[in-house]
Amino acid sequence: MFLRKAKKTPIVTLQVWFRTGSADEFTNEAGLSHFIEHLVFKGTKNYKPGEIAQEVEKAGGELNAYTSFDQTVFYVTVPVHNFEVACRVLSDMVTSPLFDENEVNNEREVVIEEIKMGLDQPSRVSSKLLFKQMFSGYPYADPVIGTQENIARVSVDEIKNYFNDRYHKDNMSLVCVGDFDDENDIIGTLTKYFSGVAVNSNPEDRKRSKRDLSKTNKNFYKESSFEKDYFYISWPVEGFKKESSIAYELLALVLGQGESSYLYRDLKLEKGLCRSISSSYFSSPDDGIFVISGVCSPDEKEALFKEIPKTIEGFFSQKDLTEELLKARNIFSSEQSYSEESIASQCRLIGDDWLYYDQIGASEKRRMSALNLGVSDINDCVKRMLNKKPFLSLLSSKSLEDSEEFLDRLSSLKDKAPTFIASPVDKLNVITSKNVKKEKYFEWTTDKGSKVHLLENFETDVVSMKMAALGGELFLTDEQQGLTSLFGTLWGRETKNISESQMAHLYDKYCSSFSAFSGKHSFGFSLKTLSYLFDSLKDSVNEVLNQSIFNEATLKREIQSKLYMIKAQKDRPSSLAFKTLNEMLFKGSFYSRDSLGTESFFNKVTTKDIESHLLEQLSQKRIYSIVGAIEESKVKDFINEIEANANFSNHQDLLTNRDFAFNPEGGVVELESDKAQTHIAIGYPGFDYKNERKVHLKLLEAVFGGQGGRLFIELRDKASLAYSVAPVSQSAYFGGFFGGYIACDPSKKEKAITMMKSEFKKFADEKISDEELNWAKNQVLGQELMSLQQNSSIADQILFDSLYGLEALDYKSLDDKVKRITAEDLAETMNIILSQPEYLITVG
Repeated sequence: MFLRKAKKTPIVTLQVWFRTGSADEFTNEAGLSHFIEHLVFKGTKNYKPGEIAQEVEKAGGELNAYTSFDQTVFYVTVPVHNFEVACRVLSDMVTSPLFDENEVNNEREVVIEEIKMGLDQPSRVSSKLLFKQMFSGYPYADPVIGTQENIARVSVDEIKNYFNDRYHKDNMSLVCVGDFDDENDIIGTLTKYFSGVAVNSNPEDRKRSKRDLSKTNKNFYKESSFEKDYFYISWPVEGFKKESSIAYELLALVLGQGESSYLYRDLKLEKGLCRSISSSYFSSPDDGIFVISGVCSPDEKEALFKEIPKTIEGFFSQKDLTEELLKARNIFSSEQSYSEESIASQCRLIGDDWLYYDQIGASEKRRMSALNLGVSDINDCVKRMLNKKPFLSLLSSKSLEDSEEFLDRLSSLKDKAPTFIASPVDKLNVITSKNVKKEKYFEWTTDKGSKVHLLENFETDVVSMKMAALGGELFLTDEQQGLTSLFGTLWGRETKNISESQMAHLYDKYCSSFSAFSGKHSFGFSLKTLSYLFDSLKDSVNEVLNQSIFNEATLKREIQSKLYMIKAQKDRPSSLAFKTLNEMLFKGSFYSRDSLGTESFFNKVTTKDIESHLLEQLSQKRIYSIVGAIEESKVKDFINEIEANANFSNHQDLLTNRDFAFNPEGGVVELESDKAQTHIAIGYPGFDYKNERKVHLKLLEAVFGGQGGRLFIELRDKASLAYSVAPVSQSAYFGGFFGGYIACDPSKKEKAITMMKSEFKKFADEKISDEELNWAKNQVLGQELMSLQQNSSIADQILFDSLYGLEALDYKSLDDKVKRITAEDLAETMNIILSQPEYLITVG
C-alpha cells in the first residue's frame, strides 16, 4: 500500500496493481490476462454488468484498466469526496468477479473485434513484428492481446483457474495519489475494502523462458497494403535490471529522440528521406533491445537505407559530446516536474518501483544514475551493442533490396565504434517554484490592444503559455485549402538568427516544447516549459513573432510529408469517415474543407504564399493565456517586449457579419475499404460555440459514452457489436454536430447502425430519469476536474473562450451551468438534433 499527497486538484486516483501479465501465461493461456481485464467489468458479487462503470461515473469518476507484459492494473480517478466509491468498486472487481458464462461469451466477440482493430493499424502490426523477432523464445514475443483462436477457445473454468492462480494478495499492491488530508483515514478505508483479497493458493513458480535469437532471421519482412512503410533496426542488449543498461537511455536521447537528435536532423530535416525516425531503449528485467525505428514511403526506402549506416557512422565520428550530454541530462532532470501535473503518472512511477524493484524510489535512483553517467559509459555501451548482430523488421508493400548487405554494413560499424569525449557538464540550476501562494488571476490590455490573461499557480513548476488571434482559414479561399496545415507545420521552425536545427536543439536542451497551430478560425502558438527555464526561451519566442522566415528546402520537404499524409488517409478509416461527414454536413462553407489540403494546392504553393499568410495573421490583435508558476511582473515585461514591433493597423473583425453558408441536406455515403472492420459515423447538425446548448452536448456525451453509457452497454456489452463505440460532438464558432461512431465486423454493420439510431431516438422520446441525469452531471463535472490537472488545458480554455467572445474564466462557471440543466432541456435538445437532416458514412 503506497500513498502520496498531490494537492493541485481535488481528485484522487486509486490503482490496483497485479504482478502478472501476458509474459506469465503458458502457451494455452495466451491473451488470458487481457481477457480477464475485460471480464472483471462484466459482473461481480455486488454489481451487474454495466453497473460497475455506472457507479464510478455517477460519482464523477473515471474507471479503466490496462494489461502489459508484466502487470495488470485497474484504476479509478474520482473527486476526493467520493474516494470510498473507488475503493468499493475496485475491491469488488478484484475479489469477486463472477465470470458468468453468457457474459464471457459476449465479451469474446468484443475482444476479437479489438484484435481485428489492431490489424488495421500499421503501428500495431509493425510493433508485433518487432517483438516476435527480438524476443524470440521469450514471452514478450507474443502479443499481450492474445489471438482470435485462443480467445474463441478458452473455457470459463480455465479463466477462473487462471484468475485464482495469479490475482491474489501476494501479487497485489495498492497505489493512491491525490488531494487527501488524513493518511490514516485513507489507510483505514483501503484496509476495510481490500482485506478480503485472496491469498496465494497455488505458489507454483512460473519461470519465464530465456530469450533465444540463434534461430531468428536477421531480416523479418511482412508484406502489407498500407501506404507507408514501417521499419525497426534493433540490437539485443542488456535488460534494465543491469546497471550497465542505464547508458542506453542517454544514448537513445542523444542519437534519436527529439527534432534536434542526430538521426532526425540528418535523415528527416536535412535529407528528407523519411516521415519520422527515432531511437529508443526497451527492455524486460533481463533482456533489452536498442531500436532505431521509422516511417517512410515505399519510394524513399531504398535511398533511406543506403544512408542510415552512413548517418550512424557520422554520429560515431563525432568527438565532443558535451552539448548532447547536457541536453540529455536536462531532459532527465525535467521529467519529474512534468510528471507531477498528472496524478496518474505519479501512480505509475510508484507502481513500477514496486513491480520491478520492490523498492520505492528505485526509478528515481536509476534516473540519478543516468545523470551521473560519463561519456566513457556511452562509449562502452555502444561497443557492447555493436558486438551483437543487428536485426531488421520491415512492414512494407515490397521487401528491401539487398537487405543482407544493409545488415552487413551495420555489422561492420563495430570496427568504427566511437571514442567520444566531453567536457564537464553542469546540471540544470533547478529552482522550484512551489510555495504557499494561492492561485491568482490577472488580466490586462497591452498598449497595442492585445488581451493578456494570467493565472498564477505554483503547485508545480510547469508553465503553459499560449497566444492566438483570429485567422487561419478565415483568410483563405477554397483554392488555398491546405495552407493552414502547412503554415502550422512551418511557422516557428526558423528565424533570421536561429536556424531550424538550432531552434530544435534549443527546445530539446531546455526540456520545453514550442508548436504553432492554425485552424478554421485562429492561428497561434503553444509554449510549455518549466518556471526556471522560461527566461532561456524568451528570445526565441520573440524572434518567432517578429523575425520568422520560410526557406524553400524546408517547404519542399514538408510538402512531401503532406502529400504522403493525403495518400495515407485510407490507412485511417475512422478519420476518413469524419472527413467525409464534415464535407457533407458543412457543404458550401469553409468548414467543409479538408484542412490537410489537396495535391493540386501543394503542387503550386510557394514560400511567398506562406509569408503573405503570416503577415495577414500578425496584423490581428492577440490573446495571450499564461497558466503556471510565473509572476505577473515577468509576464508583463515579456509581452511588452514581443509586442514592441507589432502593428495592428490592419486588424479586422473576422467573425462579425461573416457570410456563413450552412444548408444541411443529409445523405448517405459508402466508401470501400479492404480493412478488417467497417467504420461507421452518424451525424446531425448541432450547435455553435456561443449556444448554451453546447453544454447539453457534454451531458449527452456522458449519457451515451463511457463504460456505463447507453451505447457502450447496449451495443458493446449486450450485443457484442464492437470494441470501439462512442458518441461524438463538436461545437465550432458557426456550427457543430452530434452523432456516434462505431467500428465493427462488416457482417454487423446494419445492426450497429439500427441500434445506434434506436438509442438516440429512445432518449428523445423517453425523459431521462433523475438518477441518470444526476449521474451524467457528476460525470461531466468530474471530467472537468481531471482536465484541470494540466496547465495547458486550463490555458486552452481561457484562450479560446476569450478569443471567441466569452468570459476568459467561463470554464469556472461550468458547475452552475450543468446544475441548471433539466431532463426536459435534454429531451428538447435531442429532439432538435434528431429533427435535423441525418448523415451516414460507412468505410469498409
